[in-house]
Amino acid sequence: MVPPASTSIAVEQSGEAVRRFGDAVLETLVQGAPWGFAVLDRDLRFIMVNRRLTEMNGLPASEHIGRHVGEVVPNLADAAREAAESVFATGKPVFREFCGDTPAAAGETRFWSESWYPVRGQEEKMLAIGVIVEDITERKRTHDALLESEERFRLLVEASAQAVWETDPDGIAVRDSPSWRSYTGQTIEEAQGYGWLAVVHPEDRDHARRVWQQAVATRSRLNAEFRLRRADGGWRWTNVHAAPVLNADGTVRKWVGMNIDMTERKAAEEALRASESALRESEERLRLADRRKDEFLATLAHELRNPVTPLVNGLELMRRAMKGNTGLQRTVEMMDRQLNHLVRLVEDLLDVRRITAGMIELRRKRVRVSHAVEAALEAARPLIEARRQKLVYDPGGAALWVDADPDRLSQVFSNLLSNAAKYTDLEGTISVRLSQEPGEAVVQVSDTGIGISAQDLPKIFELFSQVRTHQDRAAGGLGIGLSLVKRLVDMHGGSITAVSAGAGLGSTFTVRLPLAAF
Repeated sequence: MVPPASTSIAVEQSGEAVRRFGDAVLETLVQGAPWGFAVLDRDLRFIMVNRRLTEMNGLPASEHIGRHVGEVVPNLADAAREAAESVFATGKPVFREFCGDTPAAAGETRFWSESWYPVRGQEEKMLAIGVIVEDITERKRTHDALLESEERFRLLVEASAQAVWETDPDGIAVRDSPSWRSYTGQTIEEAQGYGWLAVVHPEDRDHARRVWQQAVATRSRLNAEFRLRRADGGWRWTNVHAAPVLNADGTVRKWVGMNIDMTERKAAEEALRASESALRESEERLRLADRRKDEFLATLAHELRNPVTPLVNGLELMRRAMKGNTGLQRTVEMMDRQLNHLVRLVEDLLDVRRITAGMIELRRKRVRVSHAVEAALEAARPLIEARRQKLVYDPGGAALWVDADPDRLSQVFSNLLSNAAKYTDLEGTISVRLSQEPGEAVVQVSDTGIGISAQDLPKIFELFSQVRTHQDRAAGGLGIGLSLVKRLVDMHGGSITAVSAGAGLGSTFTVRLPLAAF
């Protein structure tokens, strides 16, 4: 049965519409594709080109159609010919990646991916070549950056003596870890299950197993310390950190951990603890020595004080009974001077003990500095005169008032003057000068005596410190006076300093006290 002519026409029109619709769809897809697309004939001339490829080449479609690929992109002519010849010869696609620039990207190196494949017609006859071109610059850069980052991480791990490892979600199956194998010398097979415990120090194994099992069971971070056997056989302290990597649903995907070598830090901590322990022991010994010293000073002072009183009384009786006996009088005067010296030593010892124990309380009031200095001069005058020394006193032009204990302040200057007289040769000179500086009263006691060497100067105010002469001969005394002076000056909120040009060149002691507020 033959269909009516009208039916045949309708079928043909319907087929033409479908074909036109298909061509429109194909055109839309090709032109809208995010990658470049072209069809080349056997002579490598453009038959078709999409919008994306014209943008890549920087030329409109009209300058592509009918032109050889070498005319459009000269730097790709040879590679294009090789690819086309391979496709025509084998009938198989060719894929390649390359770097270079196109007219649209002149001067900028880009990375490209090309796919060359045969376009076949009826009976699979090859009619042309289709080419897909994709700009993969950003993907290439991201990939290279990732590789570089991974390489840096690998080098960092190897350089920092660390072992990085991974396990399955149950913490049992250890995945291959080059850094673990390198650090411990274990193969990946040996580390499986709990095989890794074989390189943990025997004393640490139970602890290592327990904390790891607890972390896995609770899905919590691990932070522990234990020793690992390194590949060379030595035991090394490591700090272990591990954490679970979670899936989107909260389940554990894997565990990632790191053993950080901390042997040197551990040794430094042990050395520091030993040093701190030794320091505490040393401080305790010093405290004990100070306590025993204080007890000795107190005992010595009291034991010396006991016979002093009857000696003073006996001298007074002898003084009354020696009328007319000149020889006995000189003897009594000598004994009286020595006894007074002994009394001062005993009182200094007792004062050091009282200050150390915090037993001295200053009876402060407004004191004129010159009065305290003059009282000290009066007390020291017999010693100065006995040594035929010259005394120069400059009271300054203004009255200087301080808030101080007058007796203790006189004791300060008296000790300084006695020291000056004792350490100055016969007929030497002792000078006392008062002056005012901003907010301070200043008293200087200078002498032309034995001076102080540079090595003795820093420790001149230490208890029991003694100045040595240039003949390396002790100048005498217990080394109490200057220590006591400094402590009393400190209690008044002042300061004292000593200067000397050297042995045999005299010295100057300067006391500074805060002026009293009006």
